[in-house]
Amino acid sequence: MVLFKRLIAILVFCSTISCSQFFLRSPGDPVLNRDSDPCYNISRENAQHPIIICERERSYTVQVVDKKFMFSKGEFQARFYDHLRNFLYRSAAPQKSLRGMSVDIWLAAPVFAPDAAEWVAVVSTDEGFLAFRLPLPLEHWTMNSANAVWLGSEDHPTLRAIRTDQVIITPQPGLSPANALKFIETSGVGARRDILGRPIVQRIVGDGSMIRLDTLALGAPQVARAISRSADARSHLMAVNYSTAGGRDSYQAKVFRFTLP
Repeated sequence: MVLFKRLIAILVFCSTISCSQFFLRSPGDPVLNRDSDPCYNISRENAQHPIIICERERSYTVQVVDKKFMFSKGEFQARFYDHLRNFLYRSAAPQKSLRGMSVDIWLAAPVFAPDAAEWVAVVSTDEGFLAFRLPLPLEHWTMNSANAVWLGSEDHPTLRAIRTDQVIITPQPGLSPANALKFIETSGVGARRDILGRPIVQRIVGDGSMIRLDTLALGAPQVARAISRSADARSHLMAVNYSTAGGRDSYQAKVFRFTLP
């Protein structure tokens, strides 16, 4: 009976989040540091499509089905630092220092397209976790609002990940589209600037029945708070939400960690 209850619990859990995430997720230290074998196969259930990562003293090696990639640890970490610094500088919440930030690197491969394996880099900031999906080759890396997601207090993977650059506003029923758009305009959010003097709201999209505010990266929380706290917000707005970040059923595991210098 106990075993049956455990199986039911697993099935219920798998109905809400990827089973492969459940079985392969390492909640503690990266899997490569847990035994003497320097290699780890994240797709062990799929013998036809091996996704294997190996960590050695100065390098990482990744095998994706029949392709192999090798990365210098020093170059990997240096490139990540430069990309993250530039991303944060361009965002609505630039940070003066990245020193001491912890970075967890996951290797993820979609179950139905394992050859599309990619990195998921999770950065621990003072306010929560920020994640980036990055292609395997370092020269193809870019960090922008399209591949950045905010995890908040939850670690990867989570179903609560949100985009950092969009706010979705639903007006109250009966409020005309013209009045809904007028309320947004008079709320003052369009005039908000970041510390570099740039407008945080880059674009307003929608016909009034649903309004989307596109912001600088990491600008969505500031805009959502400002809208929610503006005068008459409750009488004009039914909901203020973020755009959720879509996910895929993937084989994945946390494979290594480093700290930014």
